Amino acid sequence: MLNCPQPMDPNLPMGDQIAWLQAHAYIAESNLSYLRLNRHMGVPEADARQWRSDAPWVRTFIDHLGAAPHQGYLMDGLQFTMAAESQQLTYIMGFRGVIEQGKLVRLWAWRAT
Repeated sequence: MLNCPQPMDPNLPMGDQIAWLQAHAYIAESNLSYLRLNRHMGVPEADARQWRSDAPWVRTFIDHLGAAPHQGYLMDGLQFTMAAESQQLTYIMGFRGVIEQGKLVRLWAWRAT
């Protein structure tokens, strides 16, 4: 789960939304699959809670962010592929935003390999 301590206005221009996420968003909760993905990327566990613009799941999210406010921040079936230990891993993921009083306050993410 991505926590947003300061709610974000979903009507912000795209660049402002990305800047807001980089400044305020962090991973509040995660599961073993998320930690395993970070290990494949070489991310130390201590850094796993950061919003990392170099993470493939973040890039995939950003690629679809323009349509997100018009879909209630529901983005399902997004896909990315990455190399890990001499093999290609394909992930299918989804995001579900929580909007309260017209502001994005939380973002749930899930994935499958």
